[in-house]
Amino acid sequence: ILLIGQSDQIDVIEQTARRYAPIVVWGAHVDGYTQVTVGSDNVAGGRIAAEHLIAQGRRNLAFFGNPDVPEFADRWKGFRTAANKAGLDEPLLLPTHLTTEASRDAIGAFLAKKPLVNGIAAASDVIAMSALQALSDAGLHVPADVAIIGYDDVMVASQTTPPLTTIRQDVARGAALMVDLLFEKLAGRTADSVVMQPALVHRASA
Repeated sequence: ILLIGQSDQIDVIEQTARRYAPIVVWGAHVDGYTQVTVGSDNVAGGRIAAEHLIAQGRRNLAFFGNPDVPEFADRWKGFRTAANKAGLDEPLLLPTHLTTEASRDAIGAFLAKKPLVNGIAAASDVIAMSALQALSDAGLHVPADVAIIGYDDVMVASQTTPPLTTIRQDVARGAALMVDLLFEKLAGRTADSVVMQPALVHRASA
């Protein structure tokens, strides 16, 4: 089995991995867990996003993403740690979900409260693209009023208006690694999780 994403089911996946060896998961590596995973260093990715916003003079930061998802929790951790290290106020957290409509509605309700925010990191490009729409609906300009960074670098990230700055995960390398690790497990050999380094892709949104 190649399983893409842990969502909020990491403990269920762990129960399965303890009984069924040939499974490799795209997601967050958690110390002490049996499941073999491939994914990016999500803490580093969150830190990179915060540092980029801070370097641009953004001082009032927010993070959009549900920390019940392990990958998102790590991204929030890195983002929050970098903001605290820079001496900023605690970033705001909006625990929105992944679906486009749900995240757009949640972000719209958040913006209606007129929060003091000029830099946003989204836990995924899908959430970031929903934020672009919600910000436009609220009469705010990106990046003049609010800068926004996504995560993943999906194919359409360069085609949004403005093009989306994001944190890239090397999906092609990750996919190849997942297959290699699965064959190792099928052969009865030990396979270790792989954590890849993310990279900032600088475009116009931040």
